[in-house]
Amino acid sequence: MAQSDLDTAKAVLSWLLCAQRRLDYEEFLAAALTIPDEPVTTEQILQICRNLVVQGASGSFDFAHLSVREYLETRPEYKDRQPDVLVAKKCLELLESSTLEDTLGPYASIYWLQHCSGLIMEKRLAGVVERLFSDKGENEMFRMWSIIANRAADALDWDSEARRRLRDTGYNPLSVACVFGFPKVLTQWVNTQPPEYSYLRETDDMVVHLAIKWGNVDVVRLLLQKNGQSAFDNFGLTPAFWAAFFGHQPVLEVLKQLDGCLDAEDDMGWTAWNWMIAIDHMEGLRDLLKVNTGVSMIDQIGWTILHWAAFLGREVQARQLIAAQHKLDAKDNEKRMPFELAAFMRYEETAALLRIGEPSIGSTLGYSGTSLEVMIS
Repeated sequence: MAQSDLDTAKAVLSWLLCAQRRLDYEEFLAAALTIPDEPVTTEQILQICRNLVVQGASGSFDFAHLSVREYLETRPEYKDRQPDVLVAKKCLELLESSTLEDTLGPYASIYWLQHCSGLIMEKRLAGVVERLFSDKGENEMFRMWSIIANRAADALDWDSEARRRLRDTGYNPLSVACVFGFPKVLTQWVNTQPPEYSYLRETDDMVVHLAIKWGNVDVVRLLLQKNGQSAFDNFGLTPAFWAAFFGHQPVLEVLKQLDGCLDAEDDMGWTAWNWMIAIDHMEGLRDLLKVNTGVSMIDQIGWTILHWAAFLGREVQARQLIAAQHKLDAKDNEKRMPFELAAFMRYEETAALLRIGEPSIGSTLGYSGTSLEVMIS
């Protein structure tokens, strides 16, 4: 088989393996093009990829059987995101040559970000990305891309991941780098501005929380390497809260490595553990407990996390905390154990789960202690 046919076959199979959506007929022919000005025909694709690829009723192409995909994913040339490398190269070539208005342009304008994110790119292609973000995105290349991508995104389903990601960026260069995970281009912000600037974009939203939302651990590490414990958003919420809320345990692992980030307290003195219990987020609490049990965390009134679960009647979370070795007999500043708070609030099942020993004076429903009066007023 001629080298040109081998290149075409690899392009066809790579696009079928990793395309973020089904390409229509014209788009697929453009994607399969490997030699400029030498169009690829349907007959060529079906002949070169016979027994592997078929043409559907809509005119586009697909694998002949699910087993074809399964087989290809075991092959060295299609493992370790090799198809993404080929597709990213095609998309960046369109971006570099300002031909995003061409047949494959709308696809490339939206999805080059996903294909490039986390890739180790060859020097020339990495240079294209660097030029796109040069001068912090204040350049014609970024401006034209954002216009075309914004227009192309209108054709996507409202709740599709690609549209939600682009919507989160606001087509702001700093936000784009955080949402899609390009830590290298962020150095021009982090290294040339005070650390606080790296947390914010023009709308005062926390770009680090965008990186957390989409699970980009390298970006999170870069942005929070200095003063990360003070990275509160407009609501006073911490990075650890958002990592637990969005279910990104790897991000929580990164926050654990950064001094003061995982157990940071907000303006109310609450940690992420307190919040996961307050909003009844069982999965978020589970992820936090896997990274740090929080057994030693005590607030200003002496409440442990288990005290909070008891006070709010969170029986399931209380079981999670007990399994993580939280102490049933821990006493707050007024000598109350968790089960006493549950009993006071009339959470009978939670109190029964937590009960240990005899209740102390003041744990009955007529308790007159100031702390509880304040909490339930």
